[in-house]
Amino acid sequence: MLYIEQLAAFVVNQTPHPINLVLGDDTITIQPQGEPIRLPESRLDDGVIATVKLLPAQLPEPAWLPVPSNSNCDGQEPFLPVSEPGHPVTDASGWFEYAPVLFIVPMVVAQFAAQLGRGDFIAPDTGSGAVRDSNGNIIGVRGFVRYCV
Repeated sequence: MLYIEQLAAFVVNQTPHPINLVLGDDTITIQPQGEPIRLPESRLDDGVIATVKLLPAQLPEPAWLPVPSNSNCDGQEPFLPVSEPGHPVTDASGWFEYAPVLFIVPMVVAQFAAQLGRGDFIAPDTGSGAVRDSNGNIIGVRGFVRYCV
């Protein structure tokens, strides 16, 4: 778990790869932690094209961070980690507050979690927030996306 001051939150990267968060001239590499979270699926082999049936979810509109919240949702699907309470954060003055724990996951998982009322799942902003190399490959992101219902 890594605290990122610009987000005022702790983050846990549950994607299968490191994420480079580009903040001005600085880059923070967030290493994967634990098993990547993926949506459950069932495969229906219909010949040459296999149909993948994902859990039903209407896709919500994105909302841009930082807007941390730490809501909890009972009855969540078992593949999602349980919401974590905030962890204390102190500054030089000795004041402290509780910073939320946000899970970095693939976009489709963040969208699904939003349908369950979970505001603690974020996805890398690989759209307009993507940082690309000279070949057009994504090498980092400038922020994250939170989906809301």
